[in-house]
Amino acid sequence: MSTIGQVFAAPTLLLLGLPVVALAVWDLLRGWGSNAGRRMAGTGIRTLALLAIIAALADPQWVRRKQVGHVIFVVDRSASISDAALQTSLAEVDRLRAGLAEEVRAGLVLFDATAELAVFPGTPWTPAADRRRASADGSDLDGALALALSLVPDGESGEIVLLSDGRDSAGAVHFDPWGLRVPIHTVVVDPVRDDPAVLAVTLAEGQVRPGATATGKVELVGGDAPASGTLTVRIGDKVVLRDSVALAPRETIEVPFSHAIEATAPGGSRAVEATLEMDPGSNDTDVTDNAAGAVLVIGEAPKVRVVVGEDPDGGAIAGALRAERMEVDVVKASAMEARHQDLSDVDLVVLANAPAHAVAGERGMPDAFMGKLARYVDSGGGLIVLGGPMAYDMGGYGDTPIERILPVKIDPVEQEI
Repeated sequence: MSTIGQVFAAPTLLLLGLPVVALAVWDLLRGWGSNAGRRMAGTGIRTLALLAIIAALADPQWVRRKQVGHVIFVVDRSASISDAALQTSLAEVDRLRAGLAEEVRAGLVLFDATAELAVFPGTPWTPAADRRRASADGSDLDGALALALSLVPDGESGEIVLLSDGRDSAGAVHFDPWGLRVPIHTVVVDPVRDDPAVLAVTLAEGQVRPGATATGKVELVGGDAPASGTLTVRIGDKVVLRDSVALAPRETIEVPFSHAIEATAPGGSRAVEATLEMDPGSNDTDVTDNAAGAVLVIGEAPKVRVVVGEDPDGGAIAGALRAERMEVDVVKASAMEARHQDLSDVDLVVLANAPAHAVAGERGMPDAFMGKLARYVDSGGGLIVLGGPMAYDMGGYGDTPIERILPVKIDPVEQEI
């Protein structure tokens, strides 16, 4: 169904009619003399003509307004929503859906740390009986809204009904609601709990290198009475935090933690687990919500290839990089082999007084390697170029692929053979 209405493309121009009406009123109030009828008629005609011109400038348009064709219900099922509150939300969805017109297509999105399409708009309304997932830590509100918006086809009307406590604990880039092309109606779900709980574990970075420091926070919520306990955070088999916490009724707090990853730590994933052990006397009726977790990925140590002109050239920088727990491979430019030219597993290349052409009896870098190095940098690879008597202009970098990727221009010079 649809309705037809009139709108103005430039409605602010209608304000120009105010001074026109004011002048007409002033003209009507002054003395008219013996020709009052003719003068009043002329004033009326001029006023109507000016108002018509102003209305035309405002660009009146007739538009067809569609009634809402899609209604997408977005329901929060994260750990901060109790089972009772979730059931209340779903009952409210059923009530609102029952009041929709028959031609309106209704859809359902459930979300916690991830968003799930439970009912596609227009299909039979048969949401899964088990609406909780095994793990409901976190709530990605941005992702849920993005999924809901994608269910409204371009050019068709729709609305989003969000049932949530409004908390977004996914740590993602925020979805801009002002950029939505459909309106959002929010129904606040009361996240009240009757006992303390661990809501979520959030990492500042999901992946770190060996030797780096992993940081994050644990989000806790209080119950219906003051409570205290001990919060323990483990990364792998190591305890990185054990601290006493006090929770006021309904209070939500964040407890930060950090841990320096060993420089010799092997790559792979580590479980991050937060557990809350309540003190005796604290009201803790549901111990199943006293833990939450995340996954930390430890990457491989950075790999660096140092290309030198002479053996001593790379000693200092190689030592400094190894002190930062990086894997460093030092090779002379004149001794480069095919395996040294493969940069697929290299994070950084350092040219330390490395010549591009033969200098002082030393063979320079192979042409094939310089071409691969340029493509490596163009693809985002890291490059550091150190100076020396066999680098830059003296090293013959001019008119080579290396010159193209450097932020300087190389003036050619005569090479010494």
